[in-house]
Amino acid sequence: MLYESDKSIGRTVSSRIPLFAVLLVPVLHQAWQPAQAGAVEPNPRTLATELVSQLGHEEFALRERAAAKLIALEVDAAAALRVGAESPNREIRYRSKKLLALVSELDLQRRFEQFKNDTDPNQDFGLPGWKSYREVVGDSLAARSIFVSMHEDESQLLGHIEDSPRQLAAAIANRCDQLRGQAMFGRVQVRLGTIATLLFMATRDDLEVAPLVQSVVYMACGSSVFEDAVDTGPGREVLAILTERWIARQPLQGITYALHLGLYNGLKGCLPRAREVLESPVASASDRIYACLCLAKFGDETDVPKLGAFLEDVNICAQVQVDGQVVVTEMRDLALAALVHLTKQDLKDFGFDRVVLDRRLVFSLPSLGFRDEQSRVVAIASWREYERSNAGEAASR
Repeated sequence: MLYESDKSIGRTVSSRIPLFAVLLVPVLHQAWQPAQAGAVEPNPRTLATELVSQLGHEEFALRERAAAKLIALEVDAAAALRVGAESPNREIRYRSKKLLALVSELDLQRRFEQFKNDTDPNQDFGLPGWKSYREVVGDSLAARSIFVSMHEDESQLLGHIEDSPRQLAAAIANRCDQLRGQAMFGRVQVRLGTIATLLFMATRDDLEVAPLVQSVVYMACGSSVFEDAVDTGPGREVLAILTERWIARQPLQGITYALHLGLYNGLKGCLPRAREVLESPVASASDRIYACLCLAKFGDETDVPKLGAFLEDVNICAQVQVDGQVVVTEMRDLALAALVHLTKQDLKDFGFDRVVLDRRLVFSLPSLGFRDEQSRVVAIASWREYERSNAGEAASR
């Protein structure tokens, strides 16, 4: 009598590769006997079909030997196992599905190792997306390592890489919907390979990115996994390229999240978008705040006029209570602080006596406000005087 409660294969499939080897070595040793001298080796695929039929045998030991031999055949057993997975025999169907997952995983791991150790940039070992990925980030060891992690975490999604833009967009949206659901219940942290895959696939020129995808990408890029990797990880340069491509492709309207992503992670690729914002008459107050911060962190002397244009902007950026008094930070305060910082001067010389510097965001916005209007006027006047003096020195040279 056959019992589906025989879970030896199920346990093997649910384990990772190192455990596969430990569990299967004794079984393979007993089951896979060498061919007698002069014997003709059967065609592997024909043999696989015979072995699949034995997965439903009444004798447990024979089922186990057939399973071990199918695993040893590796990818040659895949076609027969796919047929077995549709068998009317419940035991054959159950075992075939488990073995097919195992054989596929083993084959994938084998191809990963070949890919990582190969030096031919044109060889992809059947891993979809390598050519277009290589064109974007190159074929360094770090690029290869991240590409492998992408396939480890998102091989199914990467299988859609050659689909039409509409089909690919739908596949990405479906995956993001799954990730959002998992995040809502706190069941799983998004892995780095998944983040890299989303950044890579969602930046195709012909792809329309849904709002859901945008929100999930920003959620994932806000994780400690991503921040640590892009900050000091060995794949920092690769992740920076992928992230800067994402920033470059975001619409100008509502680009705050993209600017924050670049600013927070030290990605200078956000600078061109920040300059666009400060030149746009329809940019939001939030966009302008982060654009100013980006220029303060990554800009150069050519950005001084852009920041100077906001020295009369009284829109409020932040506020805080200091000694019982509400102190407001206006846009002109931020612009002035950015100008002083950009020109490498001491902020305290311009009245910023409460300034708190931030390694990632340059300043703490509430620390830039002036206690009274007169202090603000004096500070801006000091900048104007510096500008005139600097212009005079440049002219005399």
